[in-house]
Amino acid sequence: MKEPSRVSRHSEPTTTPLPRLKRLFGAKPLATLVAAASLFVSLAADAAPWKPHAPGESPPTQEQIDEASKRYQKGIQLYEVEGDVASALIELQRAYDTAPNYQVLFNIGQVARTARDYTTSKRAFEAYLQFGGANVPPEKKQQVETELKALKELVSTITITTTSTSGTLLVDGSEYGKLPLGEPVLVNPGSHKIELQTESGTATQTLTVAGGDERTIDLTVKVEISKPPPVTAPVTKVEEGPSYVWAGWLVSGLLGAGAIATGSVALVQRSDLDDKAYFGTEPPADLEDQKSRVTGLAIATDVLIGAAVLSAGVTLYFTIKESSSDDEAAPATTALRVSPNGLALTGTF
Repeated sequence: MKEPSRVSRHSEPTTTPLPRLKRLFGAKPLATLVAAASLFVSLAADAAPWKPHAPGESPPTQEQIDEASKRYQKGIQLYEVEGDVASALIELQRAYDTAPNYQVLFNIGQVARTARDYTTSKRAFEAYLQFGGANVPPEKKQQVETELKALKELVSTITITTTSTSGTLLVDGSEYGKLPLGEPVLVNPGSHKIELQTESGTATQTLTVAGGDERTIDLTVKVEISKPPPVTAPVTKVEEGPSYVWAGWLVSGLLGAGAIATGSVALVQRSDLDDKAYFGTEPPADLEDQKSRVTGLAIATDVLIGAAVLSAGVTLYFTIKESSSDDEAAPATTALRVSPNGLALTGTF
């Protein structure tokens, strides 16, 4: 590369190649360069990528031109004398942003290349050819094209696929651009966190790339669709009709009472019949009638007892069936007892 002349304090931006640091620092150039470049790469990892914008239609004001010239001279001083590559690159970028001049992009590309910020160097050289157009000398064009060919093997491209149509893409925590991007993401070799922020949520991937890698990652934001609560049909309580079990117990009680009454009368009549003595072969007519009444009462008592037991059994069945759904319902019990006064039906329900 041709050895450049030093840039005077008040000279205009030039496309003359800047001197290599190793020619300025004697025995310690390589260590100084590596340290400066490593520091810049570390700082650049957390900074938003610099992208040169096209010169505007309106020319910059004289104040902007003076500010840009001051920044440019400061950047050259930092690079040539101080060996501060990171600060020199920032000053040159600030000079271009203040008053865009395509010639400054050549210097930015060289300094960024020295700082190992290959993505910035690539953008600067590409913009130099694009914005300079026919004004770029053929030898400079050939030199830049050679640099771009080498940088292609040093930068990594990441193609983002997503279903989102809008959102903000962050690289290593700094905003890279808005969707749609229109081109792959350029990054330097190393580990990078790629994050897409949308209104629907965030998608993140972390990957390590080497120079020349061409990767594709999917940053589709997974939207969690909340499931609606299950629709529970209203429970309609069916009004149960009045229970007629009590009628069964009433009938059973009446039958039981009737059996007791007829049994009691039959016992009295039987006792009275036994007390009467008669002689002869034929009993008196009234005694025979009383005997018939006792027999009839006994039969009636037996029938009433049978009917009462049957009625009580049927009623007990329906009572248990009706109360089977009630956990607290006490078990129903029934018992037929014989007392001196007759038969008694007892139970708990």
